[in-house]
Formats: sequence, structure tokens, C-alpha cells
Amino acid sequence: MLSPTPPPPTNQDDQAAVCKSNLQTIPSLQTSLGTCRSTEELQRANSLLADIDDTADILISQISIYNDNILTGDNIFGTSASTSALSEVKARNSDLKTTVKDLKTDIAKYKSIIEQTDRDFVDEKDAAPEKIKRSTIHVLDDYTLVVFMFSYVIMALAALFYYIWINDFSVTSIAIGITATVMITLFLIIMAIIFL
Repeated sequence: MLSPTPPPPTNQDDQAAVCKSNLQTIPSLQTSLGTCRSTEELQRANSLLADIDDTADILISQISIYNDNILTGDNIFGTSASTSALSEVKARNSDLKTTVKDLKTDIAKYKSIIEQTDRDFVDEKDAAPEKIKRSTIHVLDDYTLVVFMFSYVIMALAALFYYIWINDFSVTSIAIGITATVMITLFLIIMAIIFL
């Protein structure tokens, strides 16, 4: 005797089909769900349905508002744009284009000037020796300072000679005069180094 074939394995889709074929399951489920709802849940469900139903009315009202605004704009400004406004916009646009073109030309000109100036500095640096010689006298003001130094030396020697002559060429007057002259000269040299 043949053994009965086992039923095919049931998956979720098969179970749903069997449940729907049983006519008593769905009405009893709806009834049990209806009894399980609170009044607040019933109000939410009803308001959701009312809001969904009102969507078409909202769209219709928005369309009518949009059409009213279009008609109002046409009555105020006309159906086509003002020719004077268009001509002003075109003139402003052309002015801005010429301004941009002029600014680009100026930028290119100034860049070339900067590059040329930089090149001049680089050429001057390349032409200069590696180490610039330092000289004591290198500007006109230093020549004036040298003249002043010579005149100071002559004045100091004259003052020294006069002091020694007044004191009858004594050894102490010679020592005091030379010491005072050296001290004053050192003081002036230190002051010149600090302030010059």
C-alpha cells in the first residue's frame, strides 16, 4: 500500500492564502480589532481618513489661489515684461561686461608690472657680489661726519695745546690734558655708536 504523500511545506504566503479562504477569520478579526480600539484611537483613525479626503480640496484651493495671483499680476504688470526694464537690464549687463573686461586688462597690466619689478630686483641681486663690502664712508652724510671728526680732532689738539701752554708745559698738565682729551673722545665715540 502506498504511503500518503506529505503536504507541501507551508510558507507565509500559503498560510495567508489559507487564512483568507476561511471566511470566518477576517470578519472576526475586524470585530475584535474594533472592540480593542479606544475612543482616542477611533478619533485618530477618523481624522486620518478626513485629512486624506481633504487633500483634493486643499489642492483645488491652492490652484485657485495661484490662478488668482497670476491674474492679479497680469492686471498690474501686463502679460509681457516692460520693455524699459528689459532695456535697462541689457544696458546694465553690457556695462558690467565692459567693466569686467577692463578689470581683467588692468589685472594683466599690473601683474606684468609686478613681474618686471621682481625681475629687476632679481637681476640687481644677481649682479651684486655675494658679500657686499662694508665701507666706513658710503653716503654723503658720512662725508659730513668725517669733516666733523677732522674738525673735532683739530679742536681737541688745539684745546690740549692751550691747556698745556697755560700751565707752562708741566708734566702734570700734559698728563691731565691727554687723559681728559682721551676720556672725552671715548665718551663721544660711545655716544655716536649708541645713537647713530
